[in-house]
Amino acid sequence: MKYKVLIADECFGSKDEAERILKGYDMQAVFCGRDGREVINRIENLGPDAVVMNTAMRSIDAAGVLSLMKTRENAPRFVVVYSGEDTDAVEEVMELGAAYCLALPLERHVLASKLDALRLAAEVSALHAAPQKAQRDVETEITELLHTLAVPAHIKGYQYLREAISLTLRNMDLINSVTKELYPMVAKRFGTTPSRAERAIRHAIEVAWDRGDVDVLSGFFGYTIRSDRGKPTNSEFIALVADRLRLKAI
Repeated sequence: MKYKVLIADECFGSKDEAERILKGYDMQAVFCGRDGREVINRIENLGPDAVVMNTAMRSIDAAGVLSLMKTRENAPRFVVVYSGEDTDAVEEVMELGAAYCLALPLERHVLASKLDALRLAAEVSALHAAPQKAQRDVETEITELLHTLAVPAHIKGYQYLREAISLTLRNMDLINSVTKELYPMVAKRFGTTPSRAERAIRHAIEVAWDRGDVDVLSGFFGYTIRSDRGKPTNSEFIALVADRLRLKAI
């Protein structure tokens, strides 16, 4: 989707000119009057990525709009333009979070370049946020699944097991080197030894197997667990949980 810019003033000149200039920067222009209340309504209805407005507007001035937007989730970025006599308002709107304050008159492409800088910053931020959000979602999935399998959250093995599953999801080859690579990585994360990490994970699985719902456990692990052993080994448990989550994400 194109970066959407709400223009609440005629600082770009005509609407045709604004649309033409912003289109060259791969942005979409939408318009409203020089009225703070209308700006707020447009933000609520259109969800623009950026807003261009004047310090002085009808109903609510730029400072008032910024004050109301401070607590709004996913608020747009603001570029505020001002005339020479409005210099006192500049400091206030900058303190309230305006991205840029530009003096009138100004070159159209100067304003467009500032908006383009905001667009690029938003793209970079989204690229960084996407993997972080994905990782948070994965951690939530792991936590919910361990709770379903009745792994007690208060024992050390729970934390070690969750970390082991998370690491395995990022690199499934680790399951083929549990002793040499996976346990040492978990141990390093929690400041313990690989052997203690291994024992704690084994204990967590044993507790889950003793206290958990037999139907839930059997339904999850099924025929993959040998009947003469009953409960899965550490590597079996980690591999099956990781594989289940990986397939779910595909």
